[in-house]
Amino acid sequence: MHNESKKMIGFKARSKKIYARHRWLISIGTAIVALIAVVTFSFKASESNASVNVDGYKLYKTTVTSTKTNESGDWIVKGTTNAPDDAKIIALTADNYDSIGSSTTNILDWAKVKNGKFTTAVSAYNAIDKPYKNGRSAQASIVAIDGYSGEKDDSLTSGLKTAILDFKKVKLTLDDALVKYCNRLSDDFKDNDDSDGNTSSESSSESTSEDDDASNDSDKETEKAQSDSTKVSREEISALSTAQEYLEFRSFSKQGLYRQLSSDAGEKFSASAAQYAVDHVEVNWNSQALKAAKSYQEDQHMSSAQILNQLTSSAGEGFTQTEAQYAVNNLPK
Repeated sequence: MHNESKKMIGFKARSKKIYARHRWLISIGTAIVALIAVVTFSFKASESNASVNVDGYKLYKTTVTSTKTNESGDWIVKGTTNAPDDAKIIALTADNYDSIGSSTTNILDWAKVKNGKFTTAVSAYNAIDKPYKNGRSAQASIVAIDGYSGEKDDSLTSGLKTAILDFKKVKLTLDDALVKYCNRLSDDFKDNDDSDGNTSSESSSESTSEDDDASNDSDKETEKAQSDSTKVSREEISALSTAQEYLEFRSFSKQGLYRQLSSDAGEKFSASAAQYAVDHVEVNWNSQALKAAKSYQEDQHMSSAQILNQLTSSAGEGFTQTEAQYAVNNLPK
């Protein structure tokens, strides 16, 4: 009987130890589960209200609500964000140091937030390298940035780029129309490069020939100079070709196209070459104004008065009053 009592006491002691050990394990497990829940909640909370301060600017998460393509070689991306009005929309891939997104009406302008919404045109040609094939895609981070004063074509700091690429990526996929556009644009640039090389070669040959004929009399040299002065320069031809390419995928006023061709943020052609291009390019400026007006109406839901002001503003599109009025009068009702 005494031995049985001792055995019972020993059994109870072991049971208490096992129970205590189990309680400790259960407590550890509960703590781990709670920690995971807190981390998950914090991550979701930060994702839903994602805003990060970098280099003195505030970056906001965006939520893409729709993506479609246009004939101008862009993905038209619409979405929402908690960023304030006029915050700028940046679209970025790992291979770019400046935004590949822009306003839907002017590639030199930023797309901006209005009432928690935005629409941006993301360039397929700048987002994806060759080969251009149906189904190929780019992973782009699309964010809103508040307080940023840089030009759209300015390179972003490495800190900003890193922070932007940390945001959730959006998958943008090429379709047949974008593939066709990108291949055509790539061929155009190749043709221009080949043309520049041939022109340089011809210029060199002409220079050598002129050196050999240095003994020609002054009358012939004067006649040649007069003849050359009536010819269109290579820069003017190049500016005209570039102007025509721009008009194939964006609407421009004559003033806006001149600015794009001649500005430091654009093509940097000389003033005379840019003027030659806008004077000789094949275009209907009324149609360009209407195209821009439709974009403002569809993408930014502007009133007719707002569209008229945007079209005629020198800080906006730069159309003439007559062109802008034509556009507004012919908008879909």
